[in-house]
Amino acid sequence: MFRKLVKAFSSKEKDVVRNISSASDLLIGDIITFKPRSELPKSLQGVDAEVMGLGCYEYRDEQEREFTMKTIDGDVFFLALIDDDGERYLSLSKKILANNVSKLFDEHDFSEIFDEVVFAKSLRLQSDPSEKLMGWLDDDYNQTVKAKQGFYHPNLPKPSGTGQEFLSHYCEAGNDDYGLQIEIWQDGETDVFVNCNCAEDVIQDFWPASK
Repeated sequence: MFRKLVKAFSSKEKDVVRNISSASDLLIGDIITFKPRSELPKSLQGVDAEVMGLGCYEYRDEQEREFTMKTIDGDVFFLALIDDDGERYLSLSKKILANNVSKLFDEHDFSEIFDEVVFAKSLRLQSDPSEKLMGWLDDDYNQTVKAKQGFYHPNLPKPSGTGQEFLSHYCEAGNDDYGLQIEIWQDGETDVFVNCNCAEDVIQDFWPASK
């Protein structure tokens, strides 16, 4: 990745074919530089990250394009540009392993997320996050979405109501800046993500992939 980063930086001094002015313009191989902002997770402050993949989440009432990102240190996370009635912001997410979930949250409280009727309330952290998760979590969450059907499309095919089907559960922190996303796939596999929402301007620079 270091070689790609050098090529991307050197391309700034040449005639660049593509002009990237927003995260929505990103393609595989492009690189972004984050500002050293405190509202970002600690592991992303002031770092460079490369677009490794593209995908699309499709729901009945919305579609969300997602970028798989990787930092120069090998840290993988996901980025989406959200438009909420004209208010745009970045949604950053990071997958956490099952053993981390059991350390961070009470097992009984977390299981209420999957209850058919009850919405999980006051889902509180029961231990401090590891250094890699610093800035990704809030202290308290409440469930706002239960078993929402969706389809995931790798490589950005045209959304069509088909694809990799899953059910989505979502929990929000009190200030809406943090969240928990739980995805249950058809084969029973369950993925848990921590979410952090930031203003678009936390991105300092865009570096188009050199061709």
